[in-house]
Amino acid sequence: MIDQKLLEAVFDEKVVHVIHGLLNQDTDFFSIRELADKADVTVSTTFRIVRSLETVGFVKKVARGRIKFFQIQRASDAYKQFAELLGHKQTVSEVIETYLQDTYGYQDLEILVPKKDKNKVFIITNEDIDDAQLAKTLYKLLNKKIKAMSITPKQFEKMKQMGLV
Repeated sequence: MIDQKLLEAVFDEKVVHVIHGLLNQDTDFFSIRELADKADVTVSTTFRIVRSLETVGFVKKVARGRIKFFQIQRASDAYKQFAELLGHKQTVSEVIETYLQDTYGYQDLEILVPKKDKNKVFIITNEDIDDAQLAKTLYKLLNKKIKAMSITPKQFEKMKQMGLV
């Protein structure tokens, strides 16, 4: 892992704080204000940094109606390189997402890891995924047993209504 002081000497300290904030983000979606608070950087500076990260594919702007927010692109080369540079370890969700996108090209998927059981993973997608093969691959990649289950968005909604998730 690279020394934090060295990074701050080479790069602007604020850029390093914003990237750390993004790498340690629990969810893929964030607002500029929320990230600015987390990184202890002004909103305008955070916005400038995020826009430059958007040009390299680290984040993507998403608009839902009048609301605009950003989404971290965990499968992007920029994300992987910054994570490696800053010594950030990938979460189970990131490993699964990267594997499915790199191997099969799946883009439209959501990954849910229940808070109660970190060894279970729900992959919400309309794609056909071989759960047993995925579990074997995850064991090789993570060196721990993960129970992976792919479900459609409709199945996920039914499970939510029943209180199972």
